[in-house]
Amino acid sequence: LHDNRLYFSANDDEYGRELWSIPYPNATPRLEADIFEGANSSNPSRLVSIGSSLFFSANNGILGTELWQLDTYKTPQEEITSLQADVQELADNGTIPQAKASKLKGLLQTALNQIERGHTRRAGNLLARFISQIVDLNSQGYIDTATATYLMNEALFTINQLD
Repeated sequence: LHDNRLYFSANDDEYGRELWSIPYPNATPRLEADIFEGANSSNPSRLVSIGSSLFFSANNGILGTELWQLDTYKTPQEEITSLQADVQELADNGTIPQAKASKLKGLLQTALNQIERGHTRRAGNLLARFISQIVDLNSQGYIDTATATYLMNEALFTINQLD
C-alpha cells in the first residue's frame, strides 16, 4: 500500500505484465506504467514505498532489469481536487445523497480558494470541518469505515502539507 493505493504486478493481453494499482478502498484498477511498451512484459517486482516514491525493479526491454521510481507526490491543491472527485463518485454511485456531496465539495472548494489566497490556516480549518462531516456520514451509515478512513487520511495528509 502506497499513497492509499495498492500497487501490484498484473498481466493482460494488451500490456503484458506491468505495474497496476487499485485506489484503497475502491476497486477500479488502473495501469500505472507500461514500461516495456505493448504486449511485452516488464515484470515489475520488489515494490518498496519510501516517502512519496514507490521503487521497484522492472525491465524495459533495452537495459535489462533495473531500478525504477514512481513519484506520487501531490500538491495540497491536487489532493483537494482528488477529494472532490472522490466525493462526486460517492454521490454518482448513490452512496451519499447529492445534497451532502455538494456541501462537502463546497467545503473543499472553499479550502482551495483559501490556499490560492495564501490563507493556509483557514484552509486547514475547512479540511477539519470536512473530516467532521465524513465522521458524521460514517456514523449515519452512508459510508463504510474503510471509505471514511481513506477520506480522512487524505484530508489529514493535506492539512499536514499546509503547515
